[in-house]
Amino acid sequence: MYGMLAACVDWGLSWFTLFACAVVLWLAGGFAGCAADPCGANLREALMIGENMLTEERMTEVWDKYRPLFERYPTYQGGGVSDIRDENGERTEVRGLVISVYEEVDPSTLPPEDRIPDCLEGIPVQFLVEGPFELIPT
Repeated sequence: MYGMLAACVDWGLSWFTLFACAVVLWLAGGFAGCAADPCGANLREALMIGENMLTEERMTEVWDKYRPLFERYPTYQGGGVSDIRDENGERTEVRGLVISVYEEVDPSTLPPEDRIPDCLEGIPVQFLVEGPFELIPT
């Protein structure tokens, strides 16, 4: 993003235009997001157009892309695109990538390349601790 601003300076744009560009990039989530909305998902979804729009298909593509990372998580059981849950475990209207685990792992104990962020490509990521799955005999 800073490279984009540097390019604007090279193009000789006014300081007001540069400031306006920086504000738009910030609003679109180019700078660090808020802890309550780490992806800036509400605003970002409204600003995205075309193939980058946060559709169910786009979220499924992102899930498939990062599935190998999810499967390396030590207590991974499954997951997919689903409703994000609030602090009481109730489903919300926000869709995201939900990773089912039987227990959470302290991220600091994982190698950096295996740590899963709160947000991937503008889509919120949530761990859902469900305890170990058990096979039920049929």
